[in-house]
Amino acid sequence: MAWPTFVTVVLPVRNGERDLGRQLTALAAQSYAGKWELLVVDNGCTDRTLEVVRGFAGKLLQMRVVDATARHGLNYARNAGVAAALADSPDAWARAHARAIEDVVARSPRLATVETASA
Repeated sequence: MAWPTFVTVVLPVRNGERDLGRQLTALAAQSYAGKWELLVVDNGCTDRTLEVVRGFAGKLLQMRVVDATARHGLNYARNAGVAAALADSPDAWARAHARAIEDVVARSPRLATVETASA
């Protein structure tokens, strides 16, 4: 299996100051040699979460914050992060999407996917 040329890590968070530092430390120390980015998705943080994120700006140069404060909820935040990632390279994602789904389904025969397209 070929490794992706670019990986996006989407990290939805709401009031995660207590655990976020450990997560960001682990990501800063990761050993993946390819190109990657970290999207920290703010889902309405009211604690010091964004201060923690700013504290890692020099250690995680590939990190950016995505605003998902319009609505609370993990699904909304995750989708906002994915949308932000796709906004940067929708064509590359579209080319790799079908193959990635095929690989996952081939390894997991009990898994089914349903996809829709909007006009």
